[in-house]
Amino acid sequence: DPEVYEPLLLTGIEQAGCTQLPKVSIEKQFKPFIEEKMDALYPATHKWIADLSANQLLISSVGDIQAADRVILAIGPEGGWTAYERSRFEDVGFNPVGLGSRILRSDTAVVSVLSLLQQMKEARA
Repeated sequence: DPEVYEPLLLTGIEQAGCTQLPKVSIEKQFKPFIEEKMDALYPATHKWIADLSANQLLISSVGDIQAADRVILAIGPEGGWTAYERSRFEDVGFNPVGLGSRILRSDTAVVSVLSLLQQMKEARA
């Protein structure tokens, strides 16, 4: 419900000194979203899916990221993505990346990834 998350987003961007509110999309059906809506809603230069079985870590995948690049990273539940979900993401151009050997809570993974990507982008600005 936007009444719940919008005040949290506003507080977050105020604390960060940011003026752009993140786009939030809640999709109830995976298949129509990944096949029909995702690219239109979230065009990106780099597309990654966080997955424990990935052979490459995210940190080694961000080497060519530039400050103006748009990035999308799919972070799933603590139990991981199903094989079907992983294959659908890969079918639409997502590359699997790992976030390390430990299983992170989804909210912790999001904060960790955002911090890493922000540092990488600022280093290239």
